[in-house]
Amino acid sequence: MRAEALSPDRVRLPFAPWAALDAAKGDIFRVQREEDGQLWVREKLEASGYCAIRVILAADSPLGPLDVGTEAMWPSGVPTAA
Repeated sequence: MRAEALSPDRVRLPFAPWAALDAAKGDIFRVQREEDGQLWVREKLEASGYCAIRVILAADSPLGPLDVGTEAMWPSGVPTAA
């Protein structure tokens, strides 16, 4: 996930991450760097006011087919809710 560094322990999301819960474009988080160099979110400090809503269509949906990126993440045969 990409993030804009605001300080050594704070980041802002430049866009809504696909699979993250409770995260939207512009949210600010406190992070901690682990020994391996990776950053881990510790808490949300400020909500941006944006809302990320993901809609995934079933392959046979009357609204249209899945897009290529979604098909790669959700292989055929995965049950979907109506």
